[in-house]
Amino acid sequence: MTSSSKGTLLLVILTLTCIVVEGNDRDDSRNRNMLRRYRQRQRQFRNRFEALRNNHMTDQGTLDNSTEWVRPFIPDIPRMEDIDCNIEVEVIERIGGRCVRLGGAMRLAVCQSGMYLDVQSEECQVILAERESLERRQRLSQAEATQTSSDDAEAAEGDATTQ
Repeated sequence: MTSSSKGTLLLVILTLTCIVVEGNDRDDSRNRNMLRRYRQRQRQFRNRFEALRNNHMTDQGTLDNSTEWVRPFIPDIPRMEDIDCNIEVEVIERIGGRCVRLGGAMRLAVCQSGMYLDVQSEECQVILAERESLERRQRLSQAEATQTSSDDAEAAEGDATTQ
């Protein structure tokens, strides 16, 4: 190989290298732009999700006026002829009950109303503790009253026998 052909070969290799490097630079900048846009979208969705999570639902099941941008994303309830399936929705309702103790070693304080039981009723734990404390005090005072009346009767008998 002559020196001119070596020079030409070097020039071709150098040109091809520059083209490849320039293409890679374009790809890198394109990737950086795509990554930047992706992160911006992530932040936007995260902020919207936080706004949704912090907001309270109204009775109609739609969000209140502070987040109007969400309304278009909430579909309408379908008409009767368009219904394909059913959704089970739990509705929390307060029903009056009575505080009772369940049998067993634990004697669990529960709130009972018909077939429903609330086994984590802190209200019933307090009410039953107060009720049982009052019953103990009444039994104790009755026992003391019967004890003093029987002591009085024995004392009266003792006085009658000594006379």
